[in-house]
Amino acid sequence: MARLHEHIANQRLDKIHKMTTILVQDYDLIAMETLMPKNMVKNRKLAKAISDAAWGEVARQLEYKTRWYGKCQVKVDRFFPSSQTCNRCGFVNKATKDLAIREWDCPQCGEHNDRDINAAKNILDEGVRIVNAA
Repeated sequence: MARLHEHIANQRLDKIHKMTTILVQDYDLIAMETLMPKNMVKNRKLAKAISDAAWGEVARQLEYKTRWYGKCQVKVDRFFPSSQTCNRCGFVNKATKDLAIREWDCPQCGEHNDRDINAAKNILDEGVRIVNAA
């Protein structure tokens, strides 16, 4: 049983290494939120999925690989309202704070937003803004 668990752990680590290497080789800028997985696993419904995703390990590998390859990694503050902000007009919709809301329409410009895709676009835009400000 221990060998099986070790095998699975090695497979996950190998997959993370390959994924982070491809990301760093393909992109000059990697922007990511500074999430706190340690606090997030306190939610019993999400704990297993968050632990399986190994966000901490992905972040650690991206950090050292961006330095190694001479690329840029930007960390966006975890309190930045990435999923609540419309990526088209910038309107902050506080009603979407509820995680159960996966899609929403912007009351200002009418843009239909998928929570995760919208957050990814906003994190990238914020990362570019941070790099340009520096």
